[in-house]
Amino acid sequence: IKRHMESALMLAERLRAHGHVTKIHHPVYSNHPGRATLSGFTGLFTFEVDDAIDIPRFADLLKFFRLGVSWGGHESLIVPVAASLAQTPGVNSFDRFNVSPRAIRLHVGLEDPEMLWADLERALAQSVKT
Repeated sequence: IKRHMESALMLAERLRAHGHVTKIHHPVYSNHPGRATLSGFTGLFTFEVDDAIDIPRFADLLKFFRLGVSWGGHESLIVPVAASLAQTPGVNSFDRFNVSPRAIRLHVGLEDPEMLWADLERALAQSVKT
């Protein structure tokens, strides 16, 4: 768990400084609603990207993050939030669950965090819409 926590925090900090990332949802930041009750963190967090990023292309370009929704394993996983919400006619799931369609959920596994960062950085750079 400590490795998950340390790697996720490193990636969150680097993503926070990235020009196309607009928001980080990670419990280490003081504005997180459950912050006061936590004594540690895991490898799970969410970030949001601006409209310049083609999210499906970004997800497809990743080599070391697998697409998946199991948040407890050793491997790094990603799921664009829009892919996980059912599209029901007449219902805006994003409003209902108070999430952004530009949000991307990460589970940071036990792989080398520098390798994971290089993967994220490359995929972000190559998924900018032209």
